[in-house]
Amino acid sequence: EKETSKQDRSKNTDSLQKSLKREPAREKETVRDFIAKKREMFLVQMSLDIKKAEILKLHEQAAMKEFALKKSQKMLEEDVTRFDAFLTANDTKAHEALVEAETLMREKQARVQRIKHLRTQISVVESEISKHREQATECRKYRAFLDRLTPQEWTMKKVAEKAQRKALRRERYLSKKQEEADAVLQKD
Repeated sequence: EKETSKQDRSKNTDSLQKSLKREPAREKETVRDFIAKKREMFLVQMSLDIKKAEILKLHEQAAMKEFALKKSQKMLEEDVTRFDAFLTANDTKAHEALVEAETLMREKQARVQRIKHLRTQISVVESEISKHREQATECRKYRAFLDRLTPQEWTMKKVAEKAQRKALRRERYLSKKQEEADAVLQKD
C-alpha cells in the first residue's frame, strides 16, 4: 500500500509539472490548490495506512488474546473435570470410610456384649465354685466328725474291702485289654 501511494505521488508530481509548464500565471493558484489537495490526500492516505496498520495490529492482538482465552478456558474446563473427579473420589472414600467405621462400631459393640456375657458367666461359675468350696469344707468337717465316731475296726474293714474292689477292677481291665490285643493279633 505504501508503494502504491509513492507511485501515486510520483504520478501526481509529474502531472503537476506538466500543468505548470502549460499555464504559468493562472495555474499558480490552482497549482497551490492542487498541491494542497495532493498534500491533503497524501496525509489522508498516510492516516488511512496508519489506521489500517493499527487495525491489523489490533486484529492480531485480538486473535492472540482470543487464542489465550480459549487456551485458558480449556485449562479451566480440564481443572473443573479434574476437580469433579477429585470430589467424586473423595466422596467415595468418605462413604467407604463411613461404612467401614459403622462396621467396626458394630463389631466392637458385639465384642463388648460378648465380654459382658462372658463376665456374667464367669461370675456365675465363680459363685458356684465358692458355693461348692463351702460345701466341700462342710463335708470334710462332717467326715472328720464321722471318722471320730466310727470304730477303728470297721474303718479298717472298709479300707480292705475298697482295696479288694480296686484290685478286682484292675484285674478285669487288664484281662479285657489282653483279650482285645489277642483278637487283633488273630485277625492279622
